[in-house]
Amino acid sequence: MTPIVSVSATLRVFSRTGASRINPICALTQMRFPEAGLATLSEPLTIEPIGIALAPGDSLLLNMVTNSFSALEDIGLLDALDKKWFKDGGWLIQLP
Repeated sequence: MTPIVSVSATLRVFSRTGASRINPICALTQMRFPEAGLATLSEPLTIEPIGIALAPGDSLLLNMVTNSFSALEDIGLLDALDKKWFKDGGWLIQLP
């Protein structure tokens, strides 16, 4: 295992392999705690979907959530956030 020793090294790994292949949180944790012997995988073991829990029968809230996400998707914000947090990795340089 080659330890990641700096944020710039982490960003180089992202640019070489594609951030979608390495979880930035895992890489950052590996970097912050090198003595723990952690390793990152190039492919995830599982893909865990994210969901929103709504009370059954609350059609008003369901409609509001659906419309809000549709609006965010229509203006490109969801794609921009996906790129920023999951594909780019540039935010790592801002961490202490």
